[in-house]
Amino acid sequence: MSSKLTVLFTRDASVLAVANQALHIYTYSVIGFSICMVQQGAFIGLGKTRITLFISLLRVWLLRYIFILATEHVLGFYSVFWGNLFSNYMAALITTILILRVKWVSDINY
Repeated sequence: MSSKLTVLFTRDASVLAVANQALHIYTYSVIGFSICMVQQGAFIGLGKTRITLFISLLRVWLLRYIFILATEHVLGFYSVFWGNLFSNYMAALITTILILRVKWVSDINY
C-alpha cells in the first residue's frame, strides 16, 4: 500500500524507492513506540514523571543516536530508519521491565 501513498507526494523514482522502503520499516516501528507510550502513560498516571523523561531521552538521544552512528557505515541513510525501529523496541522492552518492577503506588502528593 505504501507505493500508492507515496506516489501522491512525488513521482521521482529515486525518492519513491527510499520512501517505500522507509515506510516498510516504520510500519513495524510503530508497535514498539505504542507499547512504550502506553507504559509511559501509566508512569505519568502514577506521578513517576522522571521515569518518562529518562525513557524519552534514552529512546531518541541515546539508543537511536548510538545505533545510527554504529551502523551508518553499513546501512547508509537507512540506519536512520532502522535506528527508529531499534530504539522504539528497546525503549518498549526497558519500560516493560520497569513497569513490572515498579510499586503501583502513586507518587502524587494531594
